[in-house]
Amino acid sequence: MYCNATRVFKQQVLWRLLLRSPIHLTSDPSRTNTLFSLLLIAVAAPFVVLLFPFLIFWFLMAGRIDLYELRIQKEFAWLVECTERIRCSNSERSSLTVLLIRSAFRHSGLAHLYRSQVRWIVLWATGPSVFFAQILLLYPSEFVNRIVLSGENYFSLDMAVKPLSPSRRLLRLRERTLAELGCSQSRYVTMAVFTSTKEEQADPEYASRTLPRETIGADLAESVDFLRANGVDVIMLGFPDSGKAHVPREMPRLSDFAQVGGLHEVALASGCLYFWAESVGAFWLREPFKRWGLITNGDERLTRVDMNYPKQVLDKWIYTLIRYRTPSGNFLTMRESMSHGSCFESVARGELIAIRNSPVDLVEAHREMLLRANGSFVVNDRLKTLQEQLSGVYADFPQYAKLPIAGSFLNRYPYLLD
Repeated sequence: MYCNATRVFKQQVLWRLLLRSPIHLTSDPSRTNTLFSLLLIAVAAPFVVLLFPFLIFWFLMAGRIDLYELRIQKEFAWLVECTERIRCSNSERSSLTVLLIRSAFRHSGLAHLYRSQVRWIVLWATGPSVFFAQILLLYPSEFVNRIVLSGENYFSLDMAVKPLSPSRRLLRLRERTLAELGCSQSRYVTMAVFTSTKEEQADPEYASRTLPRETIGADLAESVDFLRANGVDVIMLGFPDSGKAHVPREMPRLSDFAQVGGLHEVALASGCLYFWAESVGAFWLREPFKRWGLITNGDERLTRVDMNYPKQVLDKWIYTLIRYRTPSGNFLTMRESMSHGSCFESVARGELIAIRNSPVDLVEAHREMLLRANGSFVVNDRLKTLQEQLSGVYADFPQYAKLPIAGSFLNRYPYLLD
């Protein structure tokens, strides 16, 4: 019994020690990363002792260091949302903020933005910076306040509502990139559409679950033509076009997905009139700069009220929705679709039919977005009435956030509010 108790005690001590290693939790625990973590801890330990006097001096002058550990597991949207919530919670603090990010990609543009404009130290759980992270993690909480953000506990933090300004480096890069693409320096829309190419490779059943959100090129073409006719260029970001999504090819694009969150994408997002997206994480590129966002073929139930989005943030997003009808031809109202379980799964089973936004729906939404971006959009009496009805629908479903629906969409489909 004594041997078993000793072994359990050693395992608990070892586990607590490994919790302080940025390597061990990057992936599932294994013999290899456990040994690597222990080696890193052993190498870092002398530096922890050596730098301790400097840490005490810093503590006396500026207080504890806030170290946020973000376990994002490749989810780009989650990364931006977390950083924006941290920016809000730290807005009144003068202490040093360190971000330790666990990601397969090094989103260099975002890292540069927060380093240059918010003065954070951004570290990654891979590469040389992991050694510095290991030193900080070994200090007691009295000096280094370690905050782990994973799952959904980050919703407890408020989201920043004040926009960041791009750095001089991003401004120069934006000007140069737009010139190379032959686009306007001030009137352009960044665009990211949904494609299941990557998900299909990882999970063959993923495409069937997200079929209603797959981008169809014919739907997009008229919107691109409309924007160009109004002197607005469209620049596409995100996944490369494999042919499965049928994205219009005749437009400027940045197609290296490994660089989403890179310098070029962040630079372009900082100056766009608005961001056009279809259920894809690259939409969050606009969030640090609080640019307008148009989400087409959206679903009103995907944003829960417990996600804690401030009204100032939601008011910069405009939605057009997927509509649903039964095989017999009856269209679901918003109340009916919000009462439904998973409409996407019902579509996959053939119980519902998804009606994507028509080219006219998209063009009218873009017409409205140009007015909103220019500050010239007018809410007439009819739209006020429709918005009041929309508020009544949301009041019956307090578990969902009150997403702003495009006025043009409500005007075309008022039955949704019945």
